[in-house]
Amino acid sequence: MATTIWEQFKNNGMPSELVDKLEEAYTRLKENFFLGKHRPSELEAGHLAELVLRILQWATGGIGGQPYTSLGVQLPNFEQEVRRLGGQPTSYSKSIRIHIPRVLLSLYDIRNGRGVGHPSGEVDPNLADATFVATGADWIIAELLRIYHGISLNEAQAIVDGLVQRRVPVVQMFGDFPKILRADLKNPSRVLLILYLRGETGATSAELGRWLKIEPKEARRILRRHDSAALVHFVEEDDRGFITRLGIAEAEKRSIGSILT
Repeated sequence: MATTIWEQFKNNGMPSELVDKLEEAYTRLKENFFLGKHRPSELEAGHLAELVLRILQWATGGIGGQPYTSLGVQLPNFEQEVRRLGGQPTSYSKSIRIHIPRVLLSLYDIRNGRGVGHPSGEVDPNLADATFVATGADWIIAELLRIYHGISLNEAQAIVDGLVQRRVPVVQMFGDFPKILRADLKNPSRVLLILYLRGETGATSAELGRWLKIEPKEARRILRRHDSAALVHFVEEDDRGFITRLGIAEAEKRSIGSILT
């Protein structure tokens, strides 16, 4: 069985307890985002930022004689810790010293200063902030993959895209059968929803036909139309469609927190 990226992080020496908590925080963040739950996703972004900051402490030789600030122990002032990391020797990756810490600070500030962790924030939880923290979390995990697994950022991003199964409120899974809970939705919207849910696995015309109770040739026509609109990448020789980034944005705009038409 292939190891997960989280197991690979541990194999590279990253503290297991931090990796386990990071996996939990990242998964909860993305699942809440996919369900349109802005406040919980932004709260998890703060947790993720605190965990990755500890990983960066470990990666740069520790702090105060310890490998990292122990879980359950309050971190040093976050902004000061980001500045401290920026002053570490240049033998450490610039991303470890500067790029990742600055993104972490932004995620942390969203949680603390935008009405998420504290009711006095000037901005209530919203889709724009939730999208920012979800995208920032993706970038951080991809960057850690790039650094610790020696792959390109594009390769790392492709791995991250498939890490968390997307949750769609109007789809219920029965085993491997995705049941659309809105009988009034038209088939093109249903196909886009299922491909959104399937992520990098995609779906064949035969699979879509079975799930939607339509002829495979009709599913194939829909895939080709979506391909022409750049919402889907349809591989003719495999008869399989994959949702594109444009398709993801369209599915989220229509279905997350609203109704797909």
